[in-house]
Amino acid sequence: MKPLSLQKRVWLVTRLMRMVLSTLNALMIFVHVSVRNREMVPKKGAVLVVFNHESTFDPIALFGALPRNVAFLAAGGLFRSKLSGFFMRWMGQIPVPRGTDAAAQALLAAEVVISFDGVVALAPEGATFDRLHAAKTGAARLAFKTGVLVVPAGLIGMKKIKPRGKFPRLLFRRAKIVFGEGFYAPRITDSPTPAELDAFNVLMMNCLADLSEQPRLAA
Repeated sequence: MKPLSLQKRVWLVTRLMRMVLSTLNALMIFVHVSVRNREMVPKKGAVLVVFNHESTFDPIALFGALPRNVAFLAAGGLFRSKLSGFFMRWMGQIPVPRGTDAAAQALLAAEVVISFDGVVALAPEGATFDRLHAAKTGAARLAFKTGVLVVPAGLIGMKKIKPRGKFPRLLFRRAKIVFGEGFYAPRITDSPTPAELDAFNVLMMNCLADLSEQPRLAA
């Protein structure tokens, strides 16, 4: 049997995650993740979904919440072991090695997905934090370079399901995902100014703060 193409793998994994999440939701005694404003994610065309990142459960929940197939930009550390690295790549996820020039290659891979009208998801903060944290420039640079529609997703209660550094807590846990109205970078350019990147990050993180019911970051 020929190996599945990347597109088919992403399609398969997305649907498997939806099945897992819908099953947990149906049981109610376990995890229940409610989703609001799913219609904010267009059914066609390229989309960049940005989300606040408080738990390693976030991507699983978003897989189940998004109405379309999605490729995540994931921390490079998840790809280090042969086993987890194999599965992450097979699932169509894009590694982002922290603190290296290779991170630029991850953005190029995301651009390819976007060029085919696909959906890319990433956390502007670049790592998990208990509270909203300042964004790095990757998401903003991607928005400026591609002109893609940016849809914010506020995640609430995920760290109660999977706290950082602890085992998952799957009994009687409730969480929520709230999608917001999409927006674009003010212009398409390979070279946004630092001021433009800062302003876009403020807009993006303010949206995520409001959707995730957290205080806005100080300017």
